[in-house]
Amino acid sequence: MQFFRQTEPNAEKIKNMKQMKKCELISASVLFGGLPEEQLEAVVKIGVVKKFGKGETIFLEGDPGNGFYMVAEGKVKIFKMSFAGKEHILHIFGPGEPFGEVPVFHGKPFPANAEALIKSSLIFSPASNLLPWFMPTHL
Repeated sequence: MQFFRQTEPNAEKIKNMKQMKKCELISASVLFGGLPEEQLEAVVKIGVVKKFGKGETIFLEGDPGNGFYMVAEGKVKIFKMSFAGKEHILHIFGPGEPFGEVPVFHGKPFPANAEALIKSSLIFSPASNLLPWFMPTHL
């Protein structure tokens, strides 16, 4: 006798739940928290969820600053390597924290390396789609 009916999750419902979580995360961030709802929705649409496994490189020092990231789940370390090959951890970011935004807004390459410390889900905001929102016509 079966007491519960098993159903396949509705793909649209899952997409909406993920979008809602992304929206909540972005709206709570220090970067976008004060935006009007219309602009916040536009920023949410720009963000792309990217997944990284433990130890996977997100970007390397010197890579073009083509966008920035926000940790949705997991942990990311930002580090530099010394000439002797020793790793120097500059910062560890967790859920809700953005990283890599300074090079994007200054048109510079990433000044350090980023690597997932554990399995992580990140929201990537490409500079080409995001920067127009910071022009005077959108403010």
